[in-house]
Amino acid sequence: MPAFKITKATKIFSILFIGALCLTLGGSLYSAHLAKSEILHFWIFFPSGRGPPPTPIQINVNEQGSLKRILNPWTIALSTHWIINTDHQPHKVQLELVNCTIPVEWEVNAGFPWDPDTKTFTEPLDPGEGIPYLGIDWIIFVPENVRGQEVWYDGGLAVNDGDTGERLSFIPITIYGGWGLNLG
Repeated sequence: MPAFKITKATKIFSILFIGALCLTLGGSLYSAHLAKSEILHFWIFFPSGRGPPPTPIQINVNEQGSLKRILNPWTIALSTHWIINTDHQPHKVQLELVNCTIPVEWEVNAGFPWDPDTKTFTEPLDPGEGIPYLGIDWIIFVPENVRGQEVWYDGGLAVNDGDTGERLSFIPITIYGGWGLNLG
């Protein structure tokens, strides 16, 4: 007779333990490798011509991982923590998603006053300064009528002066859809 008897409770505990271990390791693998395809972070410098030039943002859903397609296929996320005024004068920062006809949720947190109706930081940002404690996420929801198209979004993020309306910078954004299409 074995020194250790395997009971039904021991079997259940072993299965639960192995399941929890797999979930923990799978979550770690996902966050370390696969989640990078889920949210794209970028810097915003304004006005154009001062500081680094804006880099066009291009997202190709054909390059996203299988897990993203299974768990969250119709949501694209963009994020910034950096809006920097490289001008010699202060500006109120107003943001605008240009040519956007699909639903977008704006999640804005900052150590600076924000008006969600006008998408404007209501105090001027001084030269050489960035908006403190900034976190902006744009969660883009791809509706059914767009999902079969080769391009889901072709527009960009405009940075405007909140007082004058002058365009200070523009970052082109293109989201290529149409899973299975060879888009390069």
